[in-house]
Amino acid sequence: MIREIVQIAINGDAQPDLVPDIAEVEVEEHVDAADAFRVRISVSLQSDGSWSYIDDARFSLWNRLSLVVGYPDDHATLVDGFITHVNLSLSNQGGPEAYLEVTGLDRSVAMDLEEKQRAWVNKKDSGIAQEIFSTYGLKAVVQDTQLTWSENTATTLQAESDIRFLQRLAARNGFSCYVQENTGYFRGPNLQDPPQPILALAFGGDTNLGSVHLAISGTPTTSVALRRIDPLSKRGLQKSLDGLPRRKLGARALADLQQGQPSAARLIKQRPTVGDADMDGVLRDAYEEAGSFVSLSGDIDARAYGHVLRAKRLVTIKGMGSTYSGLYYVRQVHHQFTANGYVQTFEAVRNGLGLTGDEDFSTPPALLPVSLGALGPAAAGGSQTLPAESSVTPIVSTTFGGAA
Repeated sequence: MIREIVQIAINGDAQPDLVPDIAEVEVEEHVDAADAFRVRISVSLQSDGSWSYIDDARFSLWNRLSLVVGYPDDHATLVDGFITHVNLSLSNQGGPEAYLEVTGLDRSVAMDLEEKQRAWVNKKDSGIAQEIFSTYGLKAVVQDTQLTWSENTATTLQAESDIRFLQRLAARNGFSCYVQENTGYFRGPNLQDPPQPILALAFGGDTNLGSVHLAISGTPTTSVALRRIDPLSKRGLQKSLDGLPRRKLGARALADLQQGQPSAARLIKQRPTVGDADMDGVLRDAYEEAGSFVSLSGDIDARAYGHVLRAKRLVTIKGMGSTYSGLYYVRQVHHQFTANGYVQTFEAVRNGLGLTGDEDFSTPPALLPVSLGALGPAAAGGSQTLPAESSVTPIVSTTFGGAA
């Protein structure tokens, strides 16, 4: 039996009777894709010749399933989504070869079923995101995109499913779009919330990392520029970006490390834009590679860690020297629960090397136990509109040309 907390709710109702027969649970969290789950339930042949669970209506396609996993003092709803596939394996011998397995995706899967054709007139991208999320009963956390796409200049056209459409709009603003529990997100990375409990490598009694692998790329573009001709005045506007308007996770950005080398500059071509805010989004998207030039993957001794690491948030890592220790943004976490233990593997990035002075490497006090309470979707605080990222973007504008 799995020692860690693994509790299942189906259609909002807790299912404690399933816990003894849960053989394996996997959850994959990713900032650029839907969160996925796989739950394997052991089945057995009953005395009357029937099999346990295989005719159970709880495992029907498109039932809502949520998973609460972790430890008594740190647990989380890792995924809240829909069952999309059912696999069944039966054996005369029973044992591990006999199981029922359900897999599925978070609630964004319902936003990917229908392809639509629609013209969005006089709308901001952020306003479109709010409207679409609301049609699925989701709260929304969106970052203001400033630009209203006026029908006099350009109309935003949709020719794909709602979630793919929103992900395309997010990309053109340098954002991500995803769904967690009952909230849809359309925003830049969350670098402001407090980091998760510390991960430590080779740090005595604090050690909870098995291994890490770092990759540092010195070649991404650190200066991007974009030109646009105003169709009315025929004057040209050029904007350039030399850094993202985000929290520095390391003291030295890639541009600092490239000093003394030829400028890693790029002029973006064949990307038509309709205004200043649109140009800002294109520039941010083009700069993303330089904003994550340090990447890290690692595996966690979950029972030593005692916590559930989450994607789309910061974590502090120590034990890798002053150059590589510090804050990282977690992009992906793979959670696997079996009777043999709980394994977490993760991928994270940062936009600098060295310490900034904002890091807190002290071991936090023990958390107070928290009651699991109801296993239904967690209540969120409501929809939010975050300030526009471009309002603090260090983008330099110049004009060129004259009347035609």
